[in-house]
Amino acid sequence: MEILAESRNYIVFYEFESVILKIKKSKKEILIGDFYGEPKMALISEKEDFCAVCGCGIIIYYLHTPFIEYEYNKKANQWKEWGRNNKIIWIESIKYIYDFMLEIKTESGKIIKINPYTLSIK
Repeated sequence: MEILAESRNYIVFYEFESVILKIKKSKKEILIGDFYGEPKMALISEKEDFCAVCGCGIIIYYLHTPFIEYEYNKKANQWKEWGRNNKIIWIESIKYIYDFMLEIKTESGKIIKINPYTLSIK
């Protein structure tokens, strides 16, 4: 188990290629992502309303009930994926700028700003 991010109420960690969210209060653990080649890093938003995990693309997992477990190639309101399906983008790092903006750095060094709710690029 390797911890990627921690906040007041959550811990995001990974084992091999699986990313798990631990809810501290209930000690419940939920699979929130699966990354080819293991994830690079994760962050939890300041308001604890989402976490973002990067590596082979990005998975943004929204921190609210019902806490549905992630399934590869499935669409759900609990998470969104970017750079993982049609065109894979390898992400080196991710930075929280403010509520509606993340800054990602690709493996090639390109900086992209993305809205974590709409996935629109600025």
